[in-house]
Amino acid sequence: MRASIIVRAPAAKIWKMWETGYAQRGQSLAEGTTGAVQRMAYRIAEVEPGVRFAMIWKAYFVRLALLQSLRATDTGTEISYEMQVRGFLAAPVRWMLRGAVRKQLDKALQLFAKQLHGAY
Repeated sequence: MRASIIVRAPAAKIWKMWETGYAQRGQSLAEGTTGAVQRMAYRIAEVEPGVRFAMIWKAYFVRLALLQSLRATDTGTEISYEMQVRGFLAAPVRWMLRGAVRKQLDKALQLFAKQLHGAY
């Protein structure tokens, strides 16, 4: 399940905003950093500074990974969010959540783009 949007801002500016957001919560955008979203603990992994990182959640028999990445384009930067579901119950969980996750990824990207353009 993937969604993306192209914004006018350079990738370095977006990455800096991500780092600032984590810093405001007392965290860093670094491999192994932990945190929580609505009491669900996550771990930061697969960090490639300026390019991508993943937030990993582990639940009963599934592992959720939200990959966030940046790619330069002719008109700005493509921001991509991809939700991966893996594990023993991945297939039924993926099937049940597919529509809701796509909608939420699109909403999150639209909101982020709006905030980004307001700050840029």
